[in-house]
Amino acid sequence: MDMPRWAFYLLAISAGLIGGIGDAFLNQWAKHGGRWWWIGGGYLSWIVALTLFLLMLKKGPLAHCVILFLVSNCIFIIAVSNLVFHEDISAQKWAGIILAIVAIVIMESG
Repeated sequence: MDMPRWAFYLLAISAGLIGGIGDAFLNQWAKHGGRWWWIGGGYLSWIVALTLFLLMLKKGPLAHCVILFLVSNCIFIIAVSNLVFHEDISAQKWAGIILAIVAIVIMESG
């Protein structure tokens, strides 16, 4: 990796967050429909997120890129679904989220 590790993580988190914004826009469109800017914003956000993901692939190994992107995306979506859309998250889902985060910490600490 030819960039500092913190910059790679920042790129991964940014890509995941922007992808999560796209997910939230598309969820809003799917639930309430009719508004073209929800679906347009969702697609535009995902184009930006995938562009950032491509930059990640240039800077790091595939496994790290995919895991960091997906975990940052999932964490953002969980927060948005709970805080904005008021969707319930079961104890089993919380356990899975915690296990995924622990797995990433173990993978990245080696």
